[in-house]
Amino acid sequence: AHAGRSASLRRTLSVLGGLVLTAAVGTVLTAWLAGPEAVRLVFGPSYDLSRAVTVVVAGGVAAYLLGSVGNDLAVALGRHTAVAGAWVAGVAAAAAAYALSPGLVARATVPMIVGSTVAALVLTARVVSAVRPVLREARR
Repeated sequence: AHAGRSASLRRTLSVLGGLVLTAAVGTVLTAWLAGPEAVRLVFGPSYDLSRAVTVVVAGGVAAYLLGSVGNDLAVALGRHTAVAGAWVAGVAAAAAAYALSPGLVARATVPMIVGSTVAALVLTARVVSAVRPVLREARR
């Protein structure tokens, strides 16, 4: 019985991970291909952001997406304390990035990508550590 549940869990996590990574990469790629043009189209010609800035903003959004999905998986697995710790670590990293970032644009963009990436990495580690024993048990 465990083997079937383990295979289903592995398949579900693989599909979910693939979809989230595809969305994250697609977000950054879209920003690279059409970011400045999209900003001008939506906000008007007076908003002129460089391609690099739109890619960094999209990277922050993509990192947050990964962290958000990791957050939901960790909660579903009962790792509530890990969720709080991950976002505290993310906020601390974002604060450090803000303090170290030169200029307004960097202070407005870099902390989101840094903080969200830290939270996403911590949450991914917690999800993997929660799921690994289930997958090992099913192999026995």
